[in-house]
Amino acid sequence: MSDPAQEPDRDRRPGTVTAAGVVTLVMAGLATLGFGVAAVMVVTSSGDGDGGGDGGGDGQAMADFVGAVAGLLAVWSLVAVVLAVFAMRRSQVARVLLVVSAAVVALLSLVALASVVSLVTLLGAVAVIVLLFTGGAQDWYAARGAPQQRQESPPPVQPRS
Repeated sequence: MSDPAQEPDRDRRPGTVTAAGVVTLVMAGLATLGFGVAAVMVVTSSGDGDGGGDGGGDGQAMADFVGAVAGLLAVWSLVAVVLAVFAMRRSQVARVLLVVSAAVVALLSLVALASVVSLVTLLGAVAVIVLLFTGGAQDWYAARGAPQQRQESPPPVQPRS
């Protein structure tokens, strides 16, 4: 009676994995939107300030750099969204890559800890890392490739003659 009750639990996604996915989807989704808008704004506005004067080339180079960094961060955030979806679908590779991504975010947030935004990203990244390894997540991911064995009753023992 306990085996049938435990089998659905084995296949059911732990709440901690769902929570990690939701945190990632919200935070990385907002980051994708923010960095994407910033990249577009920098790229489109950098052509407006070309009018002569000193330092015009340096200003354009800086605008190009900021636009490229914002674009790169937008792509990274979008990749994190995709990884969160696959991690919630029980992909061990996506889980590991999401943890690596969250660890890098946490490190970058520590570097820029002077702002409230970096504190939010730090807490979110640490939460994702912790949630992906607690509350049954380890067993749930480990069970992905394991064959499911359903035994209603043990096979009868045949006497040897």
